[in-house]
Amino acid sequence: MKGPVEYERIYGVSNFRLAVRSNSRRFSEDFGRVFGHMEAEGDVHVVYSVVVGRGRHALYGGDEVLYETGEYGELVPALERLVEGEMVEALWDRLVFHAGAVAKDGIAVVLPAESGGGKTSLVAALLEQGFEYLSDEFAFIDPESLRVLPFPKGLCFKEGGIELFPHLKPKGLYVEWDMGGEMGRLWYLDPSDLGSGVSGEAKKVR
Repeated sequence: MKGPVEYERIYGVSNFRLAVRSNSRRFSEDFGRVFGHMEAEGDVHVVYSVVVGRGRHALYGGDEVLYETGEYGELVPALERLVEGEMVEALWDRLVFHAGAVAKDGIAVVLPAESGGGKTSLVAALLEQGFEYLSDEFAFIDPESLRVLPFPKGLCFKEGGIELFPHLKPKGLYVEWDMGGEMGRLWYLDPSDLGSGVSGEAKKVR
């Protein structure tokens, strides 16, 4: 990594751990708003580093530059996708569904949908009704126990979805991100801001 490492956080799922290092306190805190409920301890398997500069910013995997940009706001979603991909790969022995997941009275509810199908909005509405948060993106199910593993990264709202929850906008981390050639607007929300508990335990699905 070019530049001093001043901030490091470790995130994990199951037995997998990765470190995110940065020279920027702001970035470390912003990224922590997305993966803070997945903060962990232990020996790491993967290290990502983010250097925030005056005019250019860089994302490294080891010593390799993976992403460069002049826009600070692109760093969080760029790294989010890499971290998410590493964690999904680490959970290869689970059944993986593109779905939101919540729980009530110890029972998981899995909400499958395609991208843009309203998973996050439905999960958010259920959280405001007292459901526990498991995930807004992936449901990982143990094929033997049929329990859903928590994957509690921050909820990620696209512009259409956040308009259904205008009261949440001021609480979110707002970024702009190139989504297939179009500049997209994203809001990351801590599930705790919706009055929800965040489940730390796998829940049985029925």
